[in-house]
Amino acid sequence: MKDGTVIHRIGDDGCYMTKKRIIAHQSLNVVLVWGVVVLLATIVFASVAHLQGQTLSQFELIATGGNQYRGFYTADLLRCEAAFCFLGGLMMVGIHLHGFVWLYEKNRGGIAIALAVILMAASVCWFAFLASIMVFDPVSFLTFFLVLIFLVSGVLAQKEKKESNIGV
Repeated sequence: MKDGTVIHRIGDDGCYMTKKRIIAHQSLNVVLVWGVVVLLATIVFASVAHLQGQTLSQFELIATGGNQYRGFYTADLLRCEAAFCFLGGLMMVGIHLHGFVWLYEKNRGGIAIALAVILMAASVCWFAFLASIMVFDPVSFLTFFLVLIFLVSGVLAQKEKKESNIGV
């Protein structure tokens, strides 16, 4: 291309890798790495929740006692954080897989976009709830912004692919 945005690499779809496409590609790699880190954090949060001093009843599995913070049992908050990390990590792996299909194949991005929007909404809701009890959650904060960066860069890369001739 004349404006110098083409780097002489060719993507999996046979088109040149422009700066926007490289950013979208790298953002998907970051989403995958963060997804794996968050999946591993699930184990940490679940383990720490177990150490909060709650006791379970024998047959009903009702947890009682333990530490509290602003009216909430910390073990329950940690279990919810572990659930958010587990589901969010799985969704980020799905975004990674379907995001590459969206970027390099025939614009089949419905699943990647849907997963990204659902995960961003869940991140905002969980972050807002924790902020209401004065707890900062870096996991949901980073998840929201990493997925947002992927969505914006992916849309810009697809727009560039449609508007310009970047084929080999």
